[in-house]
Amino acid sequence: MLLCVLPAVQAQQPESRYPILDEEYGFMDIRLGTPLDSLPGLVRAPNDYERKARYTRPGASLYYAGVQFGAVEYLFWEDRLHSIRLRTEGVQNTDRLLELLKLYYGEPVQPGFEQYYTWDGLQVQLILDANILTHNGWTTFMSKPLNASFSKTWRR
Repeated sequence: MLLCVLPAVQAQQPESRYPILDEEYGFMDIRLGTPLDSLPGLVRAPNDYERKARYTRPGASLYYAGVQFGAVEYLFWEDRLHSIRLRTEGVQNTDRLLELLKLYYGEPVQPGFEQYYTWDGLQVQLILDANILTHNGWTTFMSKPLNASFSKTWRR
C-alpha cells in the first residue's frame, strides 16, 4: 500500500496593507457595524444619502487633532453603521487631516485624481476626496463587508 502524504494547505488570510485601519474598524471609538440603538444622541438628518439613513450628533465636538470639521455624518444601512463621513472646509483643515491620516495609517493610493486618496484595508475603505478649487473635502470611513451586502441588495 502506497501512502501519499501531502503538506496541509491552509487558506491564508491576505495581509492588510493598512492593519490599523482594519483593527480600529471606525473612527474616534465609534466602530463600523454598530447597531443604531447602541449610539445614543444621534438625530436623523432630513435627507438620506445614497439610500442610507443619515444621522448627526448635535452638540458633539467637530474638532479633532487640530482639524475643524464642518460636519460629521453617520450613515446607517439596515440599522448598522455603514460609514462615517467627515466634512472639512478649506485648505488648512483638509491638508491637516490628510497629513494626520498619512501619519497614522500610512501612505494612501492616489489613483490619478488630484485630490482623491484611498486607504483600502481588508475591512475598511477610507477615502479623502477634496474639491481642487475650494479645498473642501469629504473623508469617509466605510465598512467593506456592509458595503458588499448593501451593493448586492441594491443591484437586484
